[in-house]
Amino acid sequence: MLPPVLLVVLVAGCRAPEASAVAPVDPRFAELCAWTEARMAEWSVPGVAIAVVEDGEVRHVAGLGVRQWGRPEPVTPDTLFRIGSVSKMFTGMLVAEEVVAGRLDLGAPASDALGGVSLAEPGALDGLTLLQLSSHTSGIQSTDFPRTCDTDRDALEPALAEMATDWALWTPPDELYHYANQGYALLGLAAQRSAGAPFADLAQRLLDAAGMTTATYDWGEAFRGEFATGHTMNLATGEPLAYRSMSERACVASYPSGGLMASASDMAGALRVLVHGGEGWVTPEAWALLTTEGYARTETSGYGFGLQGASYRGYPGLTHHGSVGGYFAMQWTVPSEGLGVMVLVNADHTVVEPPIPWSKPTQRIMERALDTFLGLEPEERESSVRPVEDWGRYVGLYHSDFDLGDVTIALDGDTLLYADADGVVPLAPYSRDSFNYAVPRDDGRTSYVGVSFAEGTADTITWLVTDTGIARRR
Repeated sequence: MLPPVLLVVLVAGCRAPEASAVAPVDPRFAELCAWTEARMAEWSVPGVAIAVVEDGEVRHVAGLGVRQWGRPEPVTPDTLFRIGSVSKMFTGMLVAEEVVAGRLDLGAPASDALGGVSLAEPGALDGLTLLQLSSHTSGIQSTDFPRTCDTDRDALEPALAEMATDWALWTPPDELYHYANQGYALLGLAAQRSAGAPFADLAQRLLDAAGMTTATYDWGEAFRGEFATGHTMNLATGEPLAYRSMSERACVASYPSGGLMASASDMAGALRVLVHGGEGWVTPEAWALLTTEGYARTETSGYGFGLQGASYRGYPGLTHHGSVGGYFAMQWTVPSEGLGVMVLVNADHTVVEPPIPWSKPTQRIMERALDTFLGLEPEERESSVRPVEDWGRYVGLYHSDFDLGDVTIALDGDTLLYADADGVVPLAPYSRDSFNYAVPRDDGRTSYVGVSFAEGTADTITWLVTDTGIARRR
């Protein structure tokens, strides 16, 4: 059973925390905090931070709960969290500005911008572009970075030069949207080489412009201050379990894709910049690039420069989710309404198992916040799962030259089966063309592996996609 949740609320002024003033809490925000507070106990989430930009200005910032399970220190608006892949938008802004300045070419071979870095297949970077890296359509693999590597901010290039020789292209460029942290690591290096300064120093300009006074890529600095410990779920007790030391992930190679630590107050400043079209971060020309060659490229991915184009109940917006050892983060902006919301959580388990879409605590809180500040009545999310009678479209043999090897998908009555060299497991439906299968862990917990199917150019299922590889249908 979780202890009573602590609530610390700051109603902010225009930009940075130092400009804030304590004021009566808006009843809508108070209700959102109370709703979240109740669910934190239900979901076994130790701490949450929320920031809301309304009418283009920072209006509400709150800390809920505690920084570490079993300890009394409260989450405040200034408590640092890992924001994971939300970090990618800073990398995207740096690259966009370098392109507009004429120092990077989105359509040129990526090798032109990356110096001596090369992938497992010699010359592979000659056949893909920075735009494909930005939109996750390069075909590059997506696997975890080492938990430890050089932490010197000047070491990004040598670190990536060493790692990249193990990175393969899982698919040919431009054939499939596949989210890959490796692509953003290389984009960060491209920006660094183009601008002639360490990546973290370049990003600091963006942090300063948004009034993000405590945000940092330096984990050592963060740990000496006010930070929230990441947690996972201890299924034996139903309580949060503090994650392993985050110093194990102090790797400069992950800075561009997911390395930033930031508070709700920090992210409120970032939301304000996004709502105002990147003002203070990039030129109007660079922002226009984002909206044409970036997230608006719906024919490929709807993703670019660290932003995902999305719609919430008919309201077009920009979003990104972050997930990294013990933390979830999610940002959403609706520029037409001057609205932005950031949710930070120091836990990385879903609220239901097996997971379903929008089952992360960040997503549930975000949904409630968007409904609240868009003036919408909450509604049940409709399932997009295809009917069982359509599952025959997935059946077949899939092959990968990499770790996946051969995978057979079969249909046994109303159960879809996944078979590889390790055995046969049933797939549980997740969303329209996505499924999960359960994997028991040595610690008694259960992990879920995502399996998605994607169409090729002939409007038939061509690809089988998992977290550890991609296979093509025979």
